[in-house]
Amino acid sequence: MFPPQPIQVTCPQCNRPFTALVHNIIDVSARPDLKEQFLRGRLNVAGCPHCGFAGAIGAPLLYHDAEKELALVLMPTDLNLPRDQEERLIGSMTNALIDSLPPEARKGYLFQPRTFLTVESLVRAILEADGITQEMLEEQEKRVKLVQDLRSRLDNDEQFQAFVEEHRSEIDYELFLTISAMINAAHEEGRTTDASSLVTLRNRLTEAIGEPAGPMPGEVEVKTFDELLDVLLGAESQEELQAMVATNRAIFDYIFFQQLTDHIEAAQQAGDTERAGELLQLREKVLKATQTVDQATQAALENAAERLREILSADDPYAEIRRRLDEIDEAFLVVLAANIAQAEEQGNKDVAGTLRNLYDFILERLEEQMPPQGRLINQLLRADTAEQRAQILDAAGDAVNTELVQLLETIADDAKAQGQQQMAHEFEEIIRLAKERVEDRRDD
Repeated sequence: MFPPQPIQVTCPQCNRPFTALVHNIIDVSARPDLKEQFLRGRLNVAGCPHCGFAGAIGAPLLYHDAEKELALVLMPTDLNLPRDQEERLIGSMTNALIDSLPPEARKGYLFQPRTFLTVESLVRAILEADGITQEMLEEQEKRVKLVQDLRSRLDNDEQFQAFVEEHRSEIDYELFLTISAMINAAHEEGRTTDASSLVTLRNRLTEAIGEPAGPMPGEVEVKTFDELLDVLLGAESQEELQAMVATNRAIFDYIFFQQLTDHIEAAQQAGDTERAGELLQLREKVLKATQTVDQATQAALENAAERLREILSADDPYAEIRRRLDEIDEAFLVVLAANIAQAEEQGNKDVAGTLRNLYDFILERLEEQMPPQGRLINQLLRADTAEQRAQILDAAGDAVNTELVQLLETIADDAKAQGQQQMAHEFEEIIRLAKERVEDRRDD
């Protein structure tokens, strides 16, 4: 284990010194969580206790993955170290790592680590070793950008239809998978406004072009594990199975695979070789599907982490956000929210406050671009009591209609499918109030 080391840094904002903790060695076998933190832009990030400015700390880093036989060194160019000092640092980190390993694990690749000058190049190398190519990253980035462009035109039907026609060839099965994954992420982070906007987009696209050339992602609604197995075994293709996994990723966890293994062993002990073989094949297919979905999600998060690093390092982060607002997506908000949570867990109140202000600023700018229904739903969710929600609905007038109720019901169903019971309950209360007003208007 390699604990973080204290170093003295000078804040680039207020030029005052402070002490920060940095990790110089990541051994994936011992601390896989550090790999995730690094890839998401959360490792070696510190906040100034004097002015609250938060940013990444340029520090040497040795990354080790024994399973893939990777020994990678980050030596940032802005350190401006003489060559001999760089070599001593690399040698010191390498020796510390080797000394921590058992003799049989001390292999030749450890003595010739590859050196990288930027975080971005190191991240690319790690992702490539994980099977995520640069082409995959670029393709996912294009899909996310297309989703944002479509969302920005939701409140203008003419512009939306024209844009859909212009990009019809790009609106395919993979794009619907991306939208479903973004809806899931929004639900998990409690960003109900984003979720409602994405649900609206998915419905509008289905109305405009029909179902894509592939299985539409759908929620798996089952009560028992045996019912879930029947649904999965009924998938007609790997693509359809992958769609189920993408839309319901949270249920395909350790417990799922443990239960599936128990069913396989029970079938083998009962001498039912056909059932056991069927379930073994299913396990392999689900594992492949989860890896594919996770790689796509990881790619989106890595792109988001890089954008966050760039925004935080800008002279005026708020101006940079305004300039790059079209690049702010669900993955970016997930990464930013994770950084806020980490700062709060570590007691860095100034950093957490700075990041929270950025988060609120982004939500305000995004809300300005939302269609009227999205803004109305957001107002309803921010209300603290049923009385306040009733007042908001009364003030909305004709905007409270059957279409709004149907949208609310769709979002509530999505929340239930994702296990977000509290959120679903809130929507049910809003739906009840909205239906009352629709019925009263119909009676008048």
